[in-house]
Amino acid sequence: MNNLLKEKYLSLFNVTVPQLDTLVGTALCDGGGYCDLYFEYTTYDELVLRDSEVSSGGFHTDYGVGIRVLCNDKTGYAYSENTEMADMTAAAKVAGAIARGSINSGKPFCPDTAPSLPADGFYPCTESWRETSSARFIPFLKKLETAILRKDNRVVKVFARMSDSQSDIMMYNS
Repeated sequence: MNNLLKEKYLSLFNVTVPQLDTLVGTALCDGGGYCDLYFEYTTYDELVLRDSEVSSGGFHTDYGVGIRVLCNDKTGYAYSENTEMADMTAAAKVAGAIARGSINSGKPFCPDTAPSLPADGFYPCTESWRETSSARFIPFLKKLETAILRKDNRVVKVFARMSDSQSDIMMYNS
């Protein structure tokens, strides 16, 4: 992964590589064999056109980190809805404690190699959905309604829903 992309994601989730290493160490401190951190920032946006009016809309955000620890054949998982170090540390401790719940013989899963990443710009985006006002899409919904009504005179009402989502994901593991 190039440094610019790496810095983008570290900045987006407000973490540093030493913090990630500390979290992994905390999660594994009592005997876990593998740990992964799954950071997510997802936004959902929606507009609904009903009876020739935009009747509803909404915006929702999911942000945080999931921490998974494998200890022999047990898995522990905990989640923090923010990336404050104290909250992530608490989640790492909980995930580790859950994974240690009972001790069985067996070897934990640890991948030998990291999966390859697609080239930068694999899905180029010229404008961020998060930075686009929902109001920009209202004329499109009205134009869509007009086109549908003109297409068939038997149509008396149009119900249209338009939604978008954008996700940024960062993973880090032991």
